[in-house]
Amino acid sequence: MTRFNRHRLALAATLLGLAAHAPALDLSGLSKEVRPCDDFYAFVNADWEAATELPAGRARIGSFEQLRQANDALLERSLRELADKPSLQTTPGLKLAAAYFSSGMDEAAIEARGLTSITPLLNRVAALQRAEDLPTLLALLTRFGIAAPISYSVSPDRKDTRRNVLTLSQAGLGLPDRDDYFRSDERTQTLTTAYRSFVKSLLTAAGRPIDDADIDALLAFETQLAEASRERARLR
Repeated sequence: MTRFNRHRLALAATLLGLAAHAPALDLSGLSKEVRPCDDFYAFVNADWEAATELPAGRARIGSFEQLRQANDALLERSLRELADKPSLQTTPGLKLAAAYFSSGMDEAAIEARGLTSITPLLNRVAALQRAEDLPTLLALLTRFGIAAPISYSVSPDRKDTRRNVLTLSQAGLGLPDRDDYFRSDERTQTLTTAYRSFVKSLLTAAGRPIDDADIDALLAFETQLAEASRERARLR
């Protein structure tokens, strides 16, 4: 049994142990102030929302996030051990994994390189002049994991899970939801202001300083993408 399989078994055993001591239905989190027939969402979630603070640097929290964080920690320990012990790198794949992990964790080398690694890609984007050249550029961006305005992935065919198929989905919006481009409530205004600041900081750090007019044009373009995007309810 490989070291990675042992780690997976250890994680599975831990989760099963936790599940064994958990009640089948935990009623302690249900609200005693809200009647379920009046507001079922508040009945189930109000107490949890009032008692839970979103950790800094995270956009969500919950059981699935806890599982993901535990898995991330397990993977990091495994990859760090693999990188530190060349004797464990017994296959080409393990050697590649160790090299990839080490390159991503070497912050000194990353800072020394600055933007040199992505400068050619930024130059390709800046050089775009003709609409007919856009598909070629989008294909190039996809190879680098940049999905806009269409995301490409491979996933099991919903009608025949024995095979994988190319899956296309909408992408390219900076705000959390397409409806955020059309709302005018206080939350959305706060969100948009923060997004404008983020875009300005990001592009300035990338050596592409922009002014408010540029950000207005960017948001106008994203709004056009949002108009062509489906609402979440239609994506279910």
